Amino acid sequence: PEYILQDGALIDGIWKNSLNGTYLNGNEPRLSQYDQFFLEDGDTIQIGETKLVLKAGTSVASQKQAAQAVEAMDYERTVVSFKRQTNP
Repeated sequence: PEYILQDGALIDGIWKNSLNGTYLNGNEPRLSQYDQFFLEDGDTIQIGETKLVLKAGTSVASQKQAAQAVEAMDYERTVVSFKRQTNP
């Protein structure tokens, strides 16, 4: 199967980028509306502060095996796109 990554969505006929950004494999800058990537097994997708790893070619028998496979992977760096304010 093919997986395509693109940031944002078409809303009421107008393209809107996501608020927190989408990054592929730790690369900057964030994806724009014109970027379109075909994803491969092992690609790291960062949406805001959340990271997802595409595992298209691996099957496991249990949730435990899935967790172990993900924990054993090398992750791409986290892109820091904003700083949170803390209350004094």
